[in-house]
Amino acid sequence: METPTRKPDRRIIKTKRAIRTAFAQLVAEKDLRNITIKDISDRADINRKTFYNYYESVSRIVDEIEDEMIAACMRVLDDVDFSEVLQNPNGVFDRMTSAISKDMEFYSLLFKAGNNGRLINKIVAVLKDMVKESFAKQITVAPDMLNLTADFIISGGVAAFQGWLGGNYSRGDMEVFSKRLSILITRGVNGLLDAEKTESK
Repeated sequence: METPTRKPDRRIIKTKRAIRTAFAQLVAEKDLRNITIKDISDRADINRKTFYNYYESVSRIVDEIEDEMIAACMRVLDDVDFSEVLQNPNGVFDRMTSAISKDMEFYSLLFKAGNNGRLINKIVAVLKDMVKESFAKQITVAPDMLNLTADFIISGGVAAFQGWLGGNYSRGDMEVFSKRLSILITRGVNGLLDAEKTESK
């Protein structure tokens, strides 16, 4: 007889979410290196002992968030046909915005300011390696061109999502954002301007 799967304790989920939200709020306010356990505990309205029930240090929160974001990106890029993506990456960006929308408040807080360089840099590096490895398996391209393509798509795409979530420009509809980003990557600035002119007629 199979053992019934136990549902996660709601109190545990609530407390852990409070810790992560407090951390994200603090990242938007101060340098990551200056955030302390006391800062997080005070902001989350818990004591230090409760914090240690979930995380052994502030860096462990960072590690967990990095791992989760990289895993989410890997799921989005899983089985991607890059020959199709080069023609129209809109599907990839749709999947990415869909993944982010599941915890929009948290990610919006996390990317509100530029104090999270470590988080972004690690994600960008991992994504570039993933794209280059997958791309090279499907399409023959010179190493320099492969590096340039990965730098342009990943760095530009991540920066765009960071700006969108951080409120650097009007967030608008997620589908519109994905479509515009796809046009920029495949057709450049002139392509986006032409598309905007066509839609406004």
